[in-house]
Amino acid sequence: SGILGVLAILTAPFEPLGAIFAAAAVVTSAAALITHLVAKLAGADVSWMSIGFDALGAIPGVGAFAKGAKVTEGAVAATRALELGEGFRGVTTIGRNFVGKAGEFIAGGKQIKLWKNMTVEFGGLKTAGKIISDGKIMNRMQLVSEQLYHGGQLIGTKGLKMVTGGRVAIDAMSNLGRGIDAGLKLAPKLYSIPQHIGEAVHLGDRFDQAATSH
Repeated sequence: SGILGVLAILTAPFEPLGAIFAAAAVVTSAAALITHLVAKLAGADVSWMSIGFDALGAIPGVGAFAKGAKVTEGAVAATRALELGEGFRGVTTIGRNFVGKAGEFIAGGKQIKLWKNMTVEFGGLKTAGKIISDGKIMNRMQLVSEQLYHGGQLIGTKGLKMVTGGRVAIDAMSNLGRGIDAGLKLAPKLYSIPQHIGEAVHLGDRFDQAATSH
């Protein structure tokens, strides 16, 4: 799922390839989530952090496939839907706000200043936007890509913009932005994959197991 996620980031501007990789990444994340939950219930040593990362990779994508991709406001949704073309449309949504950044179209909330550049707002109603499709499978897959990759990664361009209060804003779909997001997404895998492969195929261990199994 991690490798497919990297491929989805790199190919996001090149449709339908980006949408296909995005959907595949969500499917494998969902499969990993189910497998880890079953293993955890069976007593295996599976960390809740691993399960959490699986959920972060699967649940937002499944939601986008079923209900549409969320964006900051209705005008953004409408503009992006026009760019995507036939079969897409943008709508404005209104929902209850639990916690959000002050100024993000929240009405009736209570503002609390956390530090110099960050004020959050609790409660109230929040307006946002959503891109929805006509229900065709490929269009739904495109919404998965929109939700998970076009806005940037939290550990990457999206997070950098949030931390700097918007002073550093790198387009997630630019070559630089995709390079940052893909690199940060791949980095943990470069550490863990060789370790897991080594555990799976260590020839000495497998020979010993085979020799002592009878």
